[in-house]
Amino acid sequence: MKLATVLHRKTGKERWGLWGEEAFFPVPEELGYPTLLSYIEDEERDLSVLKNLKEGIPFEEVRLKPPYRPERNLYCVGKNYKEHVKEVSNFTGSGEIPEYPLFFTKGPNTVIGHLDEIDPHVGITNAIDYEGELAVILGKGGRNILEEEAANYIFAYTIFNDVTARDLQKRHQQFFKGKSLDTFAPFGPCLLVNEGNLMSQPFHIETHANGRNGRMERPISLFSPFPGLYISSPKG
Repeated sequence: MKLATVLHRKTGKERWGLWGEEAFFPVPEELGYPTLLSYIEDEERDLSVLKNLKEGIPFEEVRLKPPYRPERNLYCVGKNYKEHVKEVSNFTGSGEIPEYPLFFTKGPNTVIGHLDEIDPHVGITNAIDYEGELAVILGKGGRNILEEEAANYIFAYTIFNDVTARDLQKRHQQFFKGKSLDTFAPFGPCLLVNEGNLMSQPFHIETHANGRNGRMERPISLFSPFPGLYISSPKG
């Protein structure tokens, strides 16, 4: 099941709902969930409601927006692929694989739609880099979560572009400044709801960039067990 937020071209309103095979099916306002985020935050939500939506809108009448607008910082994991450690060693000064997950955050101001334009921030940086990542959307709170129970806390997955000003990252010797400029987190287009055992299926991420030849492909081969990697931050 894919969920998305769109701008309805005819009405000028944003709606969220089911991204189907042939149309977008908005969630009726009377259900009481004005945004996809409000639905995610309700731990008593009923997925069956989304599977029975009847009134679809043709794709040509909508434009995809970010799935939702985060109200808090995004938690990210650095140096989580072997290939990536080599890629950024010139900026980080280290090519060593970390023993433990390296966490950092990006501000809510960074989030844009997956095809929205990234601000080049001329005069602030001249070393913008991009990294296609897998994003995990948690559907309920928790603390000291056991790894074998981690998947039960995941509501959905999506694609996330971790844009970085590498010169700012190197200059300030930390992650937040270089990664939290406005528009530095293209997000979506849809959320893939965590149904069944999705992570048992092999897949990879492709990142396409305007003005560059080729594309970046990344198999999901993380250092730490997945999804336990994304649950280790709430410990304590």
